[in-house]
Amino acid sequence: MSHHALAALTAVSMSALAAAGGDASITSIPDVAGLFPEPVDISNAGAVVGTYSPFTGGSPKRGFVWTATGAFTTLEPIQDSTPVNVDNYDAIVTSVLPGGIAAGWSDTRFGIELNAAVWDNPLSPSAPFGGSVGSGGGTSSGFFSTVFGSNSSGDYVGAREEGGVLRGYVWRAGEPAPQLIDPPTGAIAVVARGISDNLNVVAEATVSGGNGGYFIDAVGNPAIDMGSLGGPGTQPLAVNDAGEAVGIAFRNSSQRTGFYWTESDGIRAIPLSASTANLTDINSRGDAVGSFRNTGSNERAILFNVRTQQLTILDFVLPAPDNTRWSLRSALAINDNGQVVGTGIRDGQSQAYVLQLPGYGPAACSPADLAEPFGQLNFFDISAFIGLYNAGDPAADVAAPFGALNFFDISEYIAQFNAGCP
Repeated sequence: MSHHALAALTAVSMSALAAAGGDASITSIPDVAGLFPEPVDISNAGAVVGTYSPFTGGSPKRGFVWTATGAFTTLEPIQDSTPVNVDNYDAIVTSVLPGGIAAGWSDTRFGIELNAAVWDNPLSPSAPFGGSVGSGGGTSSGFFSTVFGSNSSGDYVGAREEGGVLRGYVWRAGEPAPQLIDPPTGAIAVVARGISDNLNVVAEATVSGGNGGYFIDAVGNPAIDMGSLGGPGTQPLAVNDAGEAVGIAFRNSSQRTGFYWTESDGIRAIPLSASTANLTDINSRGDAVGSFRNTGSNERAILFNVRTQQLTILDFVLPAPDNTRWSLRSALAINDNGQVVGTGIRDGQSQAYVLQLPGYGPAACSPADLAEPFGQLNFFDISAFIGLYNAGDPAADVAAPFGALNFFDISEYIAQFNAGCP
């Protein structure tokens, strides 16, 4: 991209952001003992999760949770039968569940086995697919399993090995077992990568000649092939309630770029000429984040709205004096409140960040905070819930049994409202 094109692009995008109102701000996620945390997800409540390397040489890895109040918690791998976990290896975090609970996977001894993990206990996470202590000294489920994505309702997706076949799954919050996703016709394996609040799922399947991306609007429905950009691989990474998906696709055997997709319009590349690019996450407004790099230059973080096709280089969102101190290199996740997490260079040092985008008003303070003014519970929130309920909107379906609106949904909403804002 030329300098003039870059300037024009930034000017257009910044005008759109400014018109939306609100201020931008950036916060550093602190290092732990001088070690660099790599964030991967942020909840709507502002809890950040990721992975860092507490040992010399960069391995093994440990997970972390960093809250909006500044608390940093280290997450350990799945424990074996000994009091101190000396055998197990990595704790890799990929997503955040409600309450700031991290999910991902844990390597066992020497990284032999991968086990899906949910860090309801920072020192000894749950293994949702089970496991037992193996002869090598680590906890092993006996088969490969991972968590790759989650939603704000506590549902999560990933993959597990069953009978030698890698199958995707959706695990609904509160359910005793996951719903498995069969490989699409012609595929030999499938991995679920992302899930929206209304249970749209995107998955990656191994097919002849490469990997294919698929969209599933409900588990059990046929998977929709998302197509390709001409190359051997399409990897969707995130999807929202509107069915807008983003990810990475190859144009040819060596060049990859970020893509966005809807069922009506198909797959499209982001309007950016770069040697490599990606889109990694998308929120309910259609704002997606990612990065690009040209040959011989540094990576740069981007914001792209899939509805307007406006692309913004995030360095230009920063207010003074942060715009002279920071160079934002990656943008990895975005929540519905316009908070972005990623990595960059601040005052010459690698640093993780939380960036508040302009144009996003005060955040909702609880699941019951459905209407403006956000940040407080009042009659407007009750009125909004009644409107959703009377319209049969799935957003009012807040309690089991899901799939129908009834007294339990009303009772649960009243309980959320009475709990107040934290």
